[in-house]
Amino acid sequence: MAMKKRVRLLVSLLVISVVISSCSTNTTNTVEAPVHHGTLAGRIVLYDTGSISMTDYSGVVVSIDSTGMKAVTDSFGNWRIDGVAQGQYNITASKDGFGAYHWFEQLVDTGRYDLATISLGKMSNVTPTLLSAIPGSPLALYAKWKTPPYYIVLYCDLDSTVQPQDAHLAVSQYYSNPGYVDSVYCGFTNQDLLTAGVRSGQTIYYSASTIFTVNTYAMVSYYDPIHHETRWVSTGPKSNVVKVVMP
Repeated sequence: MAMKKRVRLLVSLLVISVVISSCSTNTTNTVEAPVHHGTLAGRIVLYDTGSISMTDYSGVVVSIDSTGMKAVTDSFGNWRIDGVAQGQYNITASKDGFGAYHWFEQLVDTGRYDLATISLGKMSNVTPTLLSAIPGSPLALYAKWKTPPYYIVLYCDLDSTVQPQDAHLAVSQYYSNPGYVDSVYCGFTNQDLLTAGVRSGQTIYYSASTIFTVNTYAMVSYYDPIHHETRWVSTGPKSNVVKVVMP
């Protein structure tokens, strides 16, 4: 009888040992997916304040935001960043005195990705002057500035300290000064500002700056999907500020 009990005990221990061994060896191994890497590249052209192409395009820093990865353009304006992990990135190109360009939501996988050639212009030191709002047209005014450059944009903000390179409540189309007129009429429509979220009776602030253009404004401006507005690459100093009350 004692012998049978010992046999049963040994069998039970054997079964428990097999179960434990089975559990310990039945582990699922996690295999990490390989990380793919690619290359970002492009070209940047530099212009002086007269919209004349410069002979040396070097010194523009191109960086992949939040990664620390960057490159600097050579004299031909070429740049290249290798070893970029697969993913989606925002990229910034800038040079002191020339403004900045941003590419948003660029996808990288294996292979080489050439971004569109862009232009950076030397930032103007011309400061526009905004005159008082026009009686009968409270959302419009006149602007005066030296030429060249020939183009300005008007900004509308709820804060009088916002700078030209910042995000704005509303940005106008660009206005040109042919050089033989004293001032140029510019402004926003009532619908423009209502769409931007301005309410009747609210105080808003107008300011302006010169902008860089070269023949056409293609590739000297970009759309900012974060703030939902067109941003200009190279802007001049901020004008005086005119306070306007929304009708």
